[in-house]
Amino acid sequence: MPTPPTRTTPMTPATGHTADSLTTTDARCLAFQQPLAQQQQVFLNLHGSTSITLCYCNICYANYMKL
Repeated sequence: MPTPPTRTTPMTPATGHTADSLTTTDARCLAFQQPLAQQQQVFLNLHGSTSITLCYCNICYANYMKL
């Protein structure tokens, strides 16, 4: 898996994101426009866990990784 480019701004969760939720109201999060099971699989593939903070910046982490 490629390493994300270094960010110079602090990584803060986007609006609507929580550490234990796979739902969001942030329209910028493209992965969350997929069905829930597919969202879970995306983040399971990325992180090996679906119970972590899903977004570290103002765009979806999966989109940030260009998946």
